[in-house]
This record gives sequence, C-alpha cells and structure tokens, in this order.
Amino acid sequence: MQFRRKCMNQTQNEEKKELKIPDIGKKALHNMLVQVEQFASIENTPLTAKEKAYAADIVMAIIKQVEERKIDWREVDVKDVVGQIKRYARLQLSITENELYVDVRKNGKTGKFDVAVKKQYQGIDKELIKWCSKSIVRFLSGVICQGDEFETDVDFETGLEKVVKHKKNNSVDRNKLENIIGAYKIAYVLEDGKLVQYPVVIDKNRIMRAYNASPTNEKPIWKADTQRMVLKTATWCLYNYVLKPFMSIPVELKQDWAKTQDEMNFDNVVEAEVVAQEEVKQLANTGEIVDIPLEAEETDTLGEVEQVVESAEEPQPIKQQEPTKQTVARNRPF
Repeated sequence: MQFRRKCMNQTQNEEKKELKIPDIGKKALHNMLVQVEQFASIENTPLTAKEKAYAADIVMAIIKQVEERKIDWREVDVKDVVGQIKRYARLQLSITENELYVDVRKNGKTGKFDVAVKKQYQGIDKELIKWCSKSIVRFLSGVICQGDEFETDVDFETGLEKVVKHKKNNSVDRNKLENIIGAYKIAYVLEDGKLVQYPVVIDKNRIMRAYNASPTNEKPIWKADTQRMVLKTATWCLYNYVLKPFMSIPVELKQDWAKTQDEMNFDNVVEAEVVAQEEVKQLANTGEIVDIPLEAEETDTLGEVEQVVESAEEPQPIKQQEPTKQTVARNRPF
C-alpha cells in the first residue's frame, strides 16, 4: 500500500508538471504578442488581423521549441526577437509554410538563450514573386557536383549568363559539401510572350564563404541538409546581384523589409567568423549542446490567442529600438 501511494503521488506530481508547461506557454504567448503589438504601435505600423495571425504562428513556434527543449523561461531573452516578429508578420511571411524558422541558442556571453527568427529561401522566393517588377513565372535551382556536366552561355538579350545544360552525376552523394562545386538559381521571367532566364551561378568559393559566415549552431544544419543551405545561398545571390534593381517594395513596408535584409546578409564573413569563434570558446568544455533550429509544424493559434488574452498579466512596455545601419552588398556573388 505504501509503495502504491508513493507511485500515485509521483504520477500526480508528473501530471501537475505536465499541466504547468502549457500554462507557462500561454502566458508567454500572450506577453510576446502584446509586446509585438506595442512595438508596432511605437513604430506607427499597427498590425492587421491577418498580420497578427502570422505573428501568433511565429510566437507559437518559439514557445514550442523552448518547451520541447525544457528551457527555463527565466533564461530566455526575447527582447531582440519582438521586432523581428513584427517585421515578418507585416511582410506576411509564414513559418508554417517553411518561409521562416526559429533559432534558439545559448549565448556564451550572457548565459541566456537568445531567440531569433530567420528567413528561409522559400521566403525570399515569395518576396521576389510578390514585389519584383519582372513577371516571375517559376524558379529552377540545383547544386553542381563533381562529375556533373554543366554548361552556360551568354544571353545577349539580357546580358546575363544562361544555363544551357546540367546533367547530374548520381554516383556521388549530392548532399555532401565536399562533393558540391557550385550551384545555380534561375528565375524564369515572362517577357514579350516568352520565358527568359534571369540566373545566378555561384562557385565553391562563394558557397564556402556562406558556410564560414554561418553561426556555430548552424554548422550541423549544413552537414545534415547541405543542399538546402547551398540553395539558400544561391537564392540570396539571385536576389542581391540580379533581381534587386527590379524590386518594388510598397512604401509602407520598405523599412521593415530593409531590416530583414540586414538581418540575413551573410556577406560580412570576417565579423561572422569572429562571433562564431568567440561562441566556440565560450561554450568549449561546458557540456552545452548546440541545437539545430527547428522548422515549425502548422498549428492553429487564433483560438489559443483569444483564450489567453484575458488571463495573462500585462507586460511592461518595451523601449523603441534604434534602427540598424543597412549593409551595402557587393555587386557580384563571388
């Protein structure tokens, strides 16, 4: 009987622990959403109902990752991510459609967990289709591996390099970085009733620059999903070096969009490498596991937001952040 009572008490304690997590998550959900709305009001860019739904999805993805990793909320620093959530919500990029992902990682200097939202190449594709003045019909991309037959030519109508042949060598592992020697991304644009290529081709040196510039915690992603990371690099180069002059961002979104470009610009390799090396030193021999950012699963958040709003405590107003200085990109991809 004593053993049974002990087991029952243990079970009850576990149930209480399980019940506590959603409560904390709901409070965190409400607090972050209120902070996002406050930030939007400070910048005079209030969110629409649809944009609030995008924001709620992002916040739910953050909460999901924090709770699954059993991180103490007191150790989570979300002050920097509030502005990011607002910006991506206004741009209507969806985390449930893999256009964004959440990055929660330990800060070696502060000892806390920093939270960031980052853009996937699918998010860049969406922005190009929405706001490029060129009529983009579709994209085609690929990695170039050792033994591939790959040819380009000059399109004298556009003045751009044109991909004319890519025959893959399927005898090599195409997801290993050491086997990849380049990549390309093509935007097919409808001009005068015919499809015209607007491509970018990057070499191994450009790929390694992106790899070396990536934060320490993203290195495992490069190893596990190399092709996706290489194609993200090619997509960024297509935007930055080919299609950027044709982008027409709505005036009311220009400031938010420009800040997201600064956040994802990995051209400053030297600075990124210094940060990465410092992080390695801080985390060396600490036993801290560096986690891979998880892509969010689709969730229905609107109902939960409505249930949470009335019960949670009102957070303190946040201070307006100073605008970041925009990075000037190079005029070629490698």
